[in-house]
Amino acid sequence: MDRLLAKVIVAVAKHYRASSIVLPDLRNIREAAENEVKARAEQRFPGYQKRQDCYAKNYRASIHRWSYNRLAKCIQVKAQRAGIATEKARQPHGDTPQEKAKNLVLAACEHRKVSAC
Repeated sequence: MDRLLAKVIVAVAKHYRASSIVLPDLRNIREAAENEVKARAEQRFPGYQKRQDCYAKNYRASIHRWSYNRLAKCIQVKAQRAGIATEKARQPHGDTPQEKAKNLVLAACEHRKVSAC
């Protein structure tokens, strides 16, 4: 599955003639994710602590079964073969996946500007 996702991501980057693919650096993301899970559980089951705990537990279990690092490595290898650079940027917060993606790219651009100085 990781190879297939990586192949599609690199194909999209090639289609849009992207010079690089920005991957989120997920260090210290665990705390933010935990807060987000708790908020979702509270929203779905207001006033039902046991249901909230069960929802959060199941959500955490599904997240931990997936290896982000393995996917990132597949993307890096396929991008390198295609001549596309990869870089990491700190994962910013955002409400929607689109907002998070936009903020991630902006953070990478800002990091490039600072590094060039």
